[in-house]
Amino acid sequence: MQSTYIQRRIANHQGSSPTNIFSTATQLAKGAKAFAYLVTLLKEENETLRKANEALLKRRRAKHTRLQDSGSLNLQEAQVLIATKEGKALKRQKMLEEGGEAEARPAT
Repeated sequence: MQSTYIQRRIANHQGSSPTNIFSTATQLAKGAKAFAYLVTLLKEENETLRKANEALLKRRRAKHTRLQDSGSLNLQEAQVLIATKEGKALKRQKMLEEGGEAEARPAT
């Protein structure tokens, strides 16, 4: 490690008292290790938040089924539309089970 190299160079330097410089180099190495640990934790947290954000955006982009703005439906018309949609879904599922090509067409 570089701190060991620096301490060796200080010890070999003639005419200076290395005690203060050694303690400073040790503190610097300790701070660098703490900083590296903090960076590792922040990278992990950032990755977790990015994944959560992507999941949230994916949910927001999901297609929503909406009624057209051509007037209101009464109960009977709504039930007919729901039954039709469920019937198409069952038909598609049956075709998939039989190995049909229904997966190529989206549901309406």
